[in-house]
Amino acid sequence: MNCNLRNNGELVLPNGRRLVLKDYYSTPSNESNLYCYDQNGSLLWQSPVKPSEDDHYVAVRINNGRLFGNTWGCYLKEISLENGAILSSVFTK
Repeated sequence: MNCNLRNNGELVLPNGRRLVLKDYYSTPSNESNLYCYDQNGSLLWQSPVKPSEDDHYVAVRINNGRLFGNTWGCYLKEISLENGAILSSVFTK
């Protein structure tokens, strides 16, 4: 499965989970804007965007079953689909 998710979008995964990328301009600086919900709408995880508290995701994509997110601060992060943890982070600018 390969797909892209842009700002203020939602993606339903094959297992029924939903990835939600909220608008980064309206998200408080100390909160992430990437969420994962189960089939019943319960929050499973909210992915951090460290190292900066005021950074947000601007786009995410799934490539070969792996979740990647680009941040406003020019980081490419691999994110665990299971729990939202940051698996790797690379500065891209």
